[in-house]
Amino acid sequence: MNLNLQTTLLGGQAFNWDYIDNKYYGFTHNGLIIIDNGKITQINENVDMDEYLGNHLDYESIKKEINKDKHIDEAIKHIKNITVLKQDFLLTTTSYILATNKNIPAIRKSIRVLSQMYGTPIPGTNHNTFPTTKSLALAPIEDLKKASIGYRAPYL
Repeated sequence: MNLNLQTTLLGGQAFNWDYIDNKYYGFTHNGLIIIDNGKITQINENVDMDEYLGNHLDYESIKKEINKDKHIDEAIKHIKNITVLKQDFLLTTTSYILATNKNIPAIRKSIRVLSQMYGTPIPGTNHNTFPTTKSLALAPIEDLKKASIGYRAPYL
């Protein structure tokens, strides 16, 4: 599959990816993933990227199976070569909680602020890891609100 990384990584499915200087940077609980012209580098991380990107799935068969009405047909024709990411549970759940009444840039900002406040700096980069469950659980509600989380803070 010739994957559309721009839409897959930055289109609102995941909020931990950035596109800087023609490279994709994705921070995780442990480290950083860099995708540069198809070459994947992982810093302090060991993610099975084939699994994460769904490379093992037969998307042509899936598209045929779900293409049951004109709306799905239009979507399949309009947005090509995307995949459903197999994301970390905590990061996905946190993003879902933060998504209420927010747009993609606002969700991305909150995820980054949380990482800056409670994540660990990744050596040799300007990125922090995504916070652990424990660090978020121990964070004072008032501090969480500083990450532009507002009324969602108690749910983290």
